[in-house]
Parts: sequence; C-alpha cells; structure tokens
Amino acid sequence: MTGKRTDLDVTTAIPMNTAGWQQQLKQDAAVRGVLAHRGLKDYFIFSRSDFETIPAFTVGRGNWDNWMLHDAKVRQIPVIDGTEAITAIHQNHNYTHTKGSRKVAYMTGVEAVENERLAQGKHVISGCTPSHVIRNQQLKPLSKLASLWLFWREMPQFLKLLKSLSRAW
Repeated sequence: MTGKRTDLDVTTAIPMNTAGWQQQLKQDAAVRGVLAHRGLKDYFIFSRSDFETIPAFTVGRGNWDNWMLHDAKVRQIPVIDGTEAITAIHQNHNYTHTKGSRKVAYMTGVEAVENERLAQGKHVISGCTPSHVIRNQQLKPLSKLASLWLFWREMPQFLKLLKSLSRAW
C-alpha cells in the first residue's frame, strides 16, 4: 500500500502532549494542505517477505520509490492506493540538507543517477499507478486503463512539479 501525501506548511511546534493534537493536525492538513502528485510517495506498507531483496538504493533520492511499486506489480503483488484511508502529512521543507537542490536530489545527482541504474530505469508511470484502490472503506481492483487514468488526469500537476525541478539549480 502507498498513497498520496498532503503537503503542509508546519511553522510551529506540534503540541504532541496535548489531547487531540492528531485530530487538529489532520484538520489543519484538510484545510491548508495540498494533496501532492502520486509520484511523491512517502510511505509503503508491504509484508516483509514481499521485499526480502532490495537493490542498494539511497532512500530519499530519485527512482527508488518508483522501483518499489513497479517491482511489486511485475511480481503481481497488489499495489493499493490508500489515499482515501490514510492521511499522510508531509512537512514542506527546503533541500539545504542535501548536496544541492531538489533537482539534484531527485534527478541529476550522483545518488539519483545511481538509483536509476540500480532500478534499471525511472519507471515513472508504472511506479506511480496502483492496481487497486480503497474507496468507501472497500478494496477495489482497477483495470490497467483506470490505473493509468489516475496518473494522466494529474498530468498538469506532474508537469508543474517537473517545471519546479527544472528551475531548482
């Protein structure tokens, strides 16, 4: 299982010692957050036995996350979009912690290029499209066409993401 994350500006400490903080954070994400493109994956839920061997990826750099979903689908392991069931909140941040910019981290840097080599490609579409989706608390299989549609209907958002990466030197 994986799903879309909600990007959120978090500029103050989250009061985790206060009752109801989780619900408040979730409500804040619903009001101010932005649902990210499905290519920006932040969580995976698989059985440990599904991935006993994983290439020596640099996690947090480009191409490893697409490989996870692509590889699962090649091996006929269901890839479930849990966006409706799970609120994954991603704190917006800069990339000063990396050796370069966001573009370097995900596309042009040594680690991203090595991840692409290890993954034997970028696997952008197959690594961003689920085989199943949770809707109304039920697991529903998707046809290949319906799965692809989830990606293509977000193409403007995807192109905007690529444009932001191309400006990020």
